Amino acid sequence: KTITTHLASIVLLVSFICANALTPQARSNHGIIITKDEEVLIHVSDDDSLRKGACASQLTVRVVRGGGGSSANPLSNLKNFVFKAFQNLSSTLTKPFTFRSIKKPSILQSPRERRENKLQEQLRTVPIENVIVRNSTVLPKEVVDMAAKRAGLFGRPLQTEAVQEVANSLKQWYETNGFVLHNMIGVSVQVENRTAELAMEEPVSSKYPISITCCREMVIDPNDGSLLTLKQYRDTLPKESKIKKSDLNTTFVPIASAGKTKPNRIASAMGLSPGKSFRWNTYTWNRIMQSGLFRQFLKVAPERMPDGTVQLQMVVEEAEQRNLEYGVTKSQYTDGWGGEVDFSHKNILGGGECLTVSIRKGATRKGGPSVKLQFLDEKFGMPGGYDVQVFSDYIGENQGESDEEDLKDKNLLGRKGISFNLLRNSIVEKYGIPSMASACLERTSTKGGLHESVGSTTLSIGPISKQLPLQARTNIFGKFTIGTQFTDTLLPFSSVTATTRQTVPLASLSESKQPIVLALQHAVTVSTSGLPSHEAKSQGVACKIRGYRGENDRIATALVGTTELRFPLPRLEDAKLIVFGDWCASQAPCSSSFGRRASVGLGIRKSFQGMPLKYDVSYTKEGKFGVFFGFGPDFDA
Repeated sequence: KTITTHLASIVLLVSFICANALTPQARSNHGIIITKDEEVLIHVSDDDSLRKGACASQLTVRVVRGGGGSSANPLSNLKNFVFKAFQNLSSTLTKPFTFRSIKKPSILQSPRERRENKLQEQLRTVPIENVIVRNSTVLPKEVVDMAAKRAGLFGRPLQTEAVQEVANSLKQWYETNGFVLHNMIGVSVQVENRTAELAMEEPVSSKYPISITCCREMVIDPNDGSLLTLKQYRDTLPKESKIKKSDLNTTFVPIASAGKTKPNRIASAMGLSPGKSFRWNTYTWNRIMQSGLFRQFLKVAPERMPDGTVQLQMVVEEAEQRNLEYGVTKSQYTDGWGGEVDFSHKNILGGGECLTVSIRKGATRKGGPSVKLQFLDEKFGMPGGYDVQVFSDYIGENQGESDEEDLKDKNLLGRKGISFNLLRNSIVEKYGIPSMASACLERTSTKGGLHESVGSTTLSIGPISKQLPLQARTNIFGKFTIGTQFTDTLLPFSSVTATTRQTVPLASLSESKQPIVLALQHAVTVSTSGLPSHEAKSQGVACKIRGYRGENDRIATALVGTTELRFPLPRLEDAKLIVFGDWCASQAPCSSSFGRRASVGLGIRKSFQGMPLKYDVSYTKEGKFGVFFGFGPDFDA
């Protein structure tokens, strides 16, 4: 019976080959053949058209019988089709002889095999209804549920693609929140309650979260290969020889003694604690890099310890901690020039703490120096940074003749005291606003021997910046002070200052890429009647406008404005021409009248060896010319 079936199949196959050899176009288009003398009418039916219910189109093809022929080669078509036909026939004939694996009957399976087969069948059919995480200490449940919903894990059996998408989503959440070493390592299914249990890997910090290895850069002696410091290597060379550090062959060698920086202080700033999840704080790390404690970072990487914990290992070259600086300064009380010398140690306790001793002396021979001792701990930009200052400032105010007794009682001689500054106010900064709070206890004296004891607190907020259209910018910042004078009776006082600035780029000059800038600054100051004399004097200096020289009056209330047009000078590098106008309306303490001042003028800005210099020529409303010289950049928004 089997032989008869195969013979019938061969006969049908040969007849089908002959038909396709004569009319290959008809087969390729699944057509119906109608012969009419020398014409072959082919009804061409497109599969897509039939599926859509459309009618078959009709195509007429003329076939020349005999010497002529169509463009197609029937012999070539016959050869190709016979090869494909017999290839399909061989696969059909060998199909009955193909062996397939036969599933072992359940009765012949062991209990373990039956249990495994049943579990596999359940895994392929049981839909997931819940997702849990057993070994995570940082992953919120809502984050896991959201990742599972996005991946389509619920309502269907567990699938590899969905599990991989959940792992990617959780890894993204880990990295966004600083857990850069955490990830998902597996998943198991609880068939009874249709729950997928995710297995997480969350490394924790070791007993010592950070280790610091300090290195020193040494020069490899080209003669004998010995290691020398740069100073030792220079001593081996002739005195007239000049060398460049970039031309030397150097290497870094670990030093035997520990460096100045303490690892526990860095770990505390980074928020790394023993036994807690390893979390990377990018903001704090950037502040550590910018702190100036290290000259170079040769290696910074988390390493696995033998007990499975993680330790951040740092190989660094420490920077020089002691620094001596000198320069010129201006008094905030007399606006007089003076010299200043600062000696600082930038890592005195091993955590970036800075101790600075400053000594200032006025340009005149009379009077003593001003001395300030400052201890600063910024805590690498984290909350809790503070600054403590102990100061003794010589003011040396001179108003009128010094032999007049009433003026001696008014002229300030100096101030001494202590201040504490909280560099970041967490109450305000949680809204993204920079701030600083300070408290001060001080005692002032006059040349006549009078004293004032003052206690005050100050809150500074800002600057709060905002981008405006046309690349313009604006900001605002303020300061609020409240305190009291300790006399026979308490004399409270308060002061508020608000300053706003704007910069508006205008058209650019043809020869310069820098635009002309319109800059505006306005400030208002309001104080109560009990304002101490040295605070009123400081506000008078702050409200000074260009063109007015000499001593400034004490000011309790003032409104000050400045307008500048800044023109870049293309032919001079880092140079600008300034056209300005200043004005001020001020009121002295215990006075009801306002004084008004105003000036206009021109100025030049030029940087010399990195130091910005200012020189302004002004013309006041009283018809007098004045000049102003200073250091520092112009105000910006």
